Amino acid sequence: MADMLERIGNLLRKAERTDSEAERDALLDKAQQLSTTYSIDMAMARKATLDKEKRQVPITKRIPIGQRGKVGLGTYVELMMAIGHANNVRFDIARNSVCVWAYGFAQDIEVTEAIYATVLPQMVRESDAYMRKGEYRSEVVWRKGTKKYTDYWGDVHSYVDWGYFPVAGRAARLHFQSTYAATIRRRLMAAKHTAVETAIKGHGTGAELALRAAELDVTDFYKRQSTAKGSWKGSQASDGGAGARAAGEQAGHRARLGTETAIGGHRKQVSA
Repeated sequence: MADMLERIGNLLRKAERTDSEAERDALLDKAQQLSTTYSIDMAMARKATLDKEKRQVPITKRIPIGQRGKVGLGTYVELMMAIGHANNVRFDIARNSVCVWAYGFAQDIEVTEAIYATVLPQMVRESDAYMRKGEYRSEVVWRKGTKKYTDYWGDVHSYVDWGYFPVAGRAARLHFQSTYAATIRRRLMAAKHTAVETAIKGHGTGAELALRAAELDVTDFYKRQSTAKGSWKGSQASDGGAGARAAGEQAGHRARLGTETAIGGHRKQVSA
């Protein structure tokens, strides 16, 4: 497992360093193909060697997201969950979104972290570029805002009410990032569906059964280990306007996904 994870990590690091888009896409494609195949092979190996060796079990890992109070942590969590969902990883989220607890097989969590480490900077750069354009300032949305009126004596009063108000910068950024994460999720799930179909064609129903068994293992483990109460409500990004939504979706489609079966990231460390 350590050798394969290291191989995937080397491919991801090379992809991030290269200036050639064609070479980057090829490297990312190969990295995700290996990680997908590795996950499938590990699931089948767990099933085949159940009576001979100690069966691999899911683990729990705490993953930091950011410092308390940092704007956008909720959308960072949404991105992490989008990637994890495609890699059979479940999550509990801290109330303030400063960290998550990942539940899944070690190699799947490793791959999720690696992909997240590259996609997150892309999301931040894209949202920064969108904000610098300032196009959101020309939009208005229906939301609560502060209205003012002048009374008979000329005194100005303020009150909060619903109405059409300019899009706030914070709302535009969060709306962009939330849409970006949702787009990444859709693309990854489509890639996963294709990879699973390919595996089933190549290995037959045994691959499907092994994958299903691995998913059930993680689900059962999560139910036993999770102590979370309530449910996470997402980033709760307010309406940032149609422009932010469209730009976030377009940027999500521009993320380095190679041939639509690969998405890569930089691994700072690879361990078994």
